[in-house]
Amino acid sequence: MKNKLIPSVLLCWLSLQGINAANVFESVEGEWSILGKETVKFKGQKQSTYFSDLFSFYHDGSFTTSELGSGVCTQTGSKVTMSVADQELLDVINGYFDSLGYGGIIYADSVQSLKFSGKLKKGVLSGTFKWGFTVSAPAYGVYNLKASILGKYSGTRISGSASSRDSSEVAGRPLYGLTKEIVVSITARE
Repeated sequence: MKNKLIPSVLLCWLSLQGINAANVFESVEGEWSILGKETVKFKGQKQSTYFSDLFSFYHDGSFTTSELGSGVCTQTGSKVTMSVADQELLDVINGYFDSLGYGGIIYADSVQSLKFSGKLKKGVLSGTFKWGFTVSAPAYGVYNLKASILGKYSGTRISGSASSRDSSEVAGRPLYGLTKEIVVSITARE
């Protein structure tokens, strides 16, 4: 009887404390191999592409991706919300314009929206994102041209903790493709 009483008392105590298996959630911390599909909207056109990325979530609440650079992550239960400072996103986009030889000529000048969230369930991180920003190219008479990227992603953990990685390769990234498309569209006006 004594052996059955201890687990029962412990279970009752945990229930009174509000602790149960439903309140214990997996941490998002670590590296995640991400696959997704995104749709780029620019000048009334839509183009969808598949992408892969590496999301790294750190113990201090920060995160990095190949596409967005870095930001802050919060996790409440199984919900994960990521935010990137407007200037960080603008720096990433403008870095792509620089790599195409149009730095300072064509530039992203304001972030209109940035929503980036996910849910962690049974070892899978999945979610959506939406980035909206404006682009200007005064030398071409272009001001506040709207561009946006909408997407869905899903991925699995590849390591329990995030590590540093080389992010110098940009040509295969979707946002690079968008900036290249913007350059072609704006410079074709000549």
